[in-house]
Amino acid sequence: MSGLTDFNDLAVACGLGEVARQIMAVVNQTPAPVASNDDIAPADKAIADQQQKDLNAMLQRYAKIMAPGRATNKVYDLQQKVEYTKTQFNDHIGNKAIAKLWFEASTKTITQDEVIRDRQELISKDDAKGFFNRYLLIYGTKEVWDIQKHRRIEAKAVELSDKEAFDSWIKSPRKKMVDVDNIWFDPSRTRKAPNDEPFVNTYVGLPLKPLDMSGKDAMEKCKPILELLHHLCEYNNDLYLWVLRWLAIPLQKPGTKLDTALIFHGHIQGAGKSLFFDRIMRRVYGEYAVTLGQGQLESSYNDWVAGKLYTVFEEIFTGQDRYKHMGFVKQLVTGDQIYISKKFVSGWKEDNYVNTVFLSNDMMPLSLEVNDRRHVVSYPKAKIPADLLKRVEVAVNDPESDMVSAFYTYLLNVSLAGQNEHTPAIMTKAKQQLIKLSQPSWESFYDEWAAGELAVPYSSCLSQDLFKFYLTWCKQNNERSTTATKFLSFIGTREDKRLLWYKTLTMSTRKKSTIICVNIPTECPNQEAYLGDEISKWRIALDDFNELNNPNPQKFHSPHAKT
Repeated sequence: MSGLTDFNDLAVACGLGEVARQIMAVVNQTPAPVASNDDIAPADKAIADQQQKDLNAMLQRYAKIMAPGRATNKVYDLQQKVEYTKTQFNDHIGNKAIAKLWFEASTKTITQDEVIRDRQELISKDDAKGFFNRYLLIYGTKEVWDIQKHRRIEAKAVELSDKEAFDSWIKSPRKKMVDVDNIWFDPSRTRKAPNDEPFVNTYVGLPLKPLDMSGKDAMEKCKPILELLHHLCEYNNDLYLWVLRWLAIPLQKPGTKLDTALIFHGHIQGAGKSLFFDRIMRRVYGEYAVTLGQGQLESSYNDWVAGKLYTVFEEIFTGQDRYKHMGFVKQLVTGDQIYISKKFVSGWKEDNYVNTVFLSNDMMPLSLEVNDRRHVVSYPKAKIPADLLKRVEVAVNDPESDMVSAFYTYLLNVSLAGQNEHTPAIMTKAKQQLIKLSQPSWESFYDEWAAGELAVPYSSCLSQDLFKFYLTWCKQNNERSTTATKFLSFIGTREDKRLLWYKTLTMSTRKKSTIICVNIPTECPNQEAYLGDEISKWRIALDDFNELNNPNPQKFHSPHAKT
């Protein structure tokens, strides 16, 4: 029948019986014969009345969501402020037939923009269950910044916590956003975003507060801790003061990146290294300190360094690993920036504020170069005295003790005496020993040769003669030798290595060869003869050495040497 737009019109034109029959026909999926207004059984009429009431209620409560110029299959609940797809709506109603009748009869519509504004009214009442105050959308990523937890989180994880609130928040124009480049870790608290853009500083401050006392009183109160540090510095006062200032600089000037690192190592277990540099200093730095092992250093993810000011590595290197990871160690100690890689989260660059301590019971925890300027080394040779250990443990075990707070107060007041973040590492006996242990065989050989400690003179010689003696030296000292090409290339970085003419007294003609030139006089009228004499002396010394150490030596100076 034309002109009818809903079941209300149908009821007026044909009676409630026809409405009931059409509803029941859809419910039962059977054809509906035409009926008169009153041609219906009482039971069917009651069912039809209830169906009509339900449908009328649905027509008032739900609206179709409109796209520009057309209706969609989405439904909006005007009461509960919930958006449904067609499938979700069917499940929500629980009766596909009634849902179908609603889709055919509904005349209420709402645009998507109106849905957003309508839901916003609900959001403003309960603030999307705290989402607006808790989360910032990180623009350019699929992550959010959790203000409450103070960390980056995948948006999907937040959505799983409360999808309805998340949907309201993410679709709202009121949500706050921050650019991915405007999230940083700045202990100095001086950095600002350009053009007054929103930014996040992940640093919120150290956990300890200084005590209300003078530096002198604080020193007296934390005396056991200072005695422990003195013990770890081998009772070397210069080393003790240097390390004390090293600890104080980044606390007095937050955000200071030191160019140096500390190495405390030695075969003595129980010296107190971990007690001081881990347990006590971790109390000072709180969440901005981390203690790590080799596993973290070798991991492809390095988010352990994100937002950290102080890092302790314990027993991180063994065998050849001490060489393999030195590049990363150098970057960690002196690099201005570091790339943070975190599982399931986009990587990012962060300013490097980490100051590092290496602890080990190994004789050679790291490989140091001869001209190393990055590391201060100490080798404590005794266990911590029992009475001192007892007094220090109070600081870390007794919750009522404020000894660590006093130590923090003292560090804030200690005189830096001109030492700053760029002051080169001081040399110690322990560092000299570690450098010697770290040297490759060619470098140890060269140092002994240059110091006049070998059987051959530190003077000009043929490169091939020097290499032959190097091989003998390696065999005697059980050192691993390198190739001639590498050895002579290395020596060439320390001495003048050139292809020159030379002539000894016993040679009929001059000869050209690669010579290691050592201290050649500036004014040398006859360089060929001078070099020939130096080479002859060198070979005589080499032959003498071989005679003492080999019963049947091969003479190096025959047949050209001076007799």
